[in-house]
Amino acid sequence: MKIKDNGIGLDPIYAEKIFNAFERLHFKDEFEGNGLGLALCRKIAKRHNDTIASNG
Repeated sequence: MKIKDNGIGLDPIYAEKIFNAFERLHFKDEFEGNGLGLALCRKIAKRHNDTIASNG
């Protein structure tokens, strides 16, 4: 299955960095969140023998 989001986008050089826990590409006053969302999603996908990746 392939799912696409409508997020703000990112520079391709950060495509893997965004999956690290507590990693943020912007300051907290710019966007909400604590940098765990994508890290957790990747962990869940891996436990179900699947993958999650950026096509950035």
